Amino acid sequence: MSTITMTGPEAVTYQGNPVTYASNPVAFEMLTTPIGLLRDTLVIEDQVDARSTASFRVYTATPTDQYALGRVKQIASDGTLLFGGIIDAVTEREDVNGDVWRDVQLADYTALLDRHVVAAAYTNDTAGNIIKDVLSDSAVSTVHLENFDTSLVEDGPTVAKIVFNYVTVAEALSELAQYSGYQWTVDAQKRVVFKPRDASTAPFAITDVSGNYRNLVVQRDKLEYRNKQYLRAGKDLTDARTETFTGDGEVKTFVMSFPIGAVPTVTVNGNAKTVGIRGLDDNKDFYWNKEDPVLSQDDDGTALTSSDTLSVTYQGLFPVIVVSDNLGEQQARQAIEGTSGVYASVAQDATLDDSDNAVTKAESLLAKFGSFNNGIEFETDEVVNPSAASLMAGDLISITKPSHGLEAQCLVERVSWSRSVGEGWRVQVRALTGMQTVSWLRYWRELASQQQGLVQRENEVVVIGGTTTSFTDAAAWSDTLTTASVTPESRVGYAEVGFSEVGT
Repeated sequence: MSTITMTGPEAVTYQGNPVTYASNPVAFEMLTTPIGLLRDTLVIEDQVDARSTASFRVYTATPTDQYALGRVKQIASDGTLLFGGIIDAVTEREDVNGDVWRDVQLADYTALLDRHVVAAAYTNDTAGNIIKDVLSDSAVSTVHLENFDTSLVEDGPTVAKIVFNYVTVAEALSELAQYSGYQWTVDAQKRVVFKPRDASTAPFAITDVSGNYRNLVVQRDKLEYRNKQYLRAGKDLTDARTETFTGDGEVKTFVMSFPIGAVPTVTVNGNAKTVGIRGLDDNKDFYWNKEDPVLSQDDDGTALTSSDTLSVTYQGLFPVIVVSDNLGEQQARQAIEGTSGVYASVAQDATLDDSDNAVTKAESLLAKFGSFNNGIEFETDEVVNPSAASLMAGDLISITKPSHGLEAQCLVERVSWSRSVGEGWRVQVRALTGMQTVSWLRYWRELASQQQGLVQRENEVVVIGGTTTSFTDAAAWSDTLTTASVTPESRVGYAEVGFSEVGT
C-alpha cells in the first residue's frame, strides 16, 4: 500500500528533515483515515490539452486556512509527485454529529495561465521560443509573476506569424499547439511541457494476453473528422500596384481599388509628397488609414486640377480563404461508403494575414482531424499492473486487440487515479487512435468565440494550398466563377482581379 502525502507552503520539517520544493520549504501532511483525508474520496484526473484536476473529502476539527481558495497543494504517492495546483472550490458539510467535512476541488497550475492575458505578435520564430517569451517577458504579459519553469518546452516548428490579441496565456499555448501539431500541459512541478504528440511512451502495453487491464470498451465516431478543410483567414497584401488620378479643381479624396494595407508612396506630377496617418499625423500632403481605400489630401492643400497627375503606389488588402484536400481519404471514404467521400469543414482565424501561414494552419487542421476516431477505455490498478499509476496523459500506449481491429499506438487522452482499499491506485484510462482530443465543452466554447459568421465577402480570394490539394478542384472552382457573361464592372471598389474588369 502506497503512502499518500500532501504538501503546502509552510516552512516546517518532515520526519525531522527540512523539506523543500523548487527551493522553497514546504510542509507534508499525512493523510490518514479516519482523521484527515477520507482516502477513498481522493481522485486525480489528468487530461491532454486541458486542466488536470484533483478532489477529496477531508475532516478538520477546527476551521483552517489549509483549504483556503487559491492555496497551492501538491499530492504525492510514495514520494512521486502526482499532482500540483491550487484549490479551486470548497464545499463544507456538517454531519449529524456536528463534525465538518470539506469537499475540496483543485485545478492544476494551468489555472494560473487562465488568469493572465497576452498581447503580442511574433514572426519567424519557433513555437517554443514564443512560449518562453510569453511566460517570461513582462512587456507582453503579467504571467511572468507566476514563475513557471520552461525547461521542458521544446522548440517545435517555426511560426511565420502569429498574433495574440488579448487572449489568455492558456489560449495562446493552445493556438501554438494546434498550429504545430504539438501538445502542451503543466506538470505537477509547475513545469510547462511542450512536446510532439509522440514524444512519451506508456510504461506498459495492452494485448490479448497481457492480463493487466479489464472492462475494455471501444467507441467509434466521426467527431470533427474532415478530409477537405476551408479556412477563412484575415486579409493578405497584394503585390505593389500603382494607380493614377487626375484632379478637377475640387476633389481632395481619391479611392483606391483595394483597401490600403501599408504606407503608400505618393507623387504629383512626378514630385514626391509626404504621407501621414489620418487622424494622427499633421502637416502632411496626404493621409491614409489601414484597411481604408481612401487617400485624402490635406485640408490646407490646393486641390489638384486636370493638369495634375496623382500617382499612388501601394499594397492593397484582400480577404483570403484557404482550401486543402486529402484526396486519399476522400477516395477511401468513397469506396467504403458509396458516397462522394467528401467531408468538408470550415474554420476561421481572422488573425492570419498571410496566405502561406493560413495554408499551414489549414493543413494542420486537416492532419489533426483527418482520420476517424476510436476512443478506447479500460480500467487497471496497481495489483494487476504495478505500472498502472505511472501512466500519464499524453503518453502513447500500444494496444493490440485483433478482436476489435486494433493494432495501433494510441494517444492517452485522459487518466483518472482514485484510491481503492486493497488495490492501491485504481486507474481509468481513455486513449485515442486518432489525434482528436477536442471535448464537446471546448468545441462549443471555440464556436461561441468566433465573432464573424460564414457570410460571403466582396473581393474574396481563394488560395489553394498544400501538398494534398486537388488542383483539378481548383480549375472547377474557377470555371464556376467565370461561366456567366457579365457587364464590365464600373463601380470603383467593386472590381475583382481575375473575375471582372473595370469599365472605361
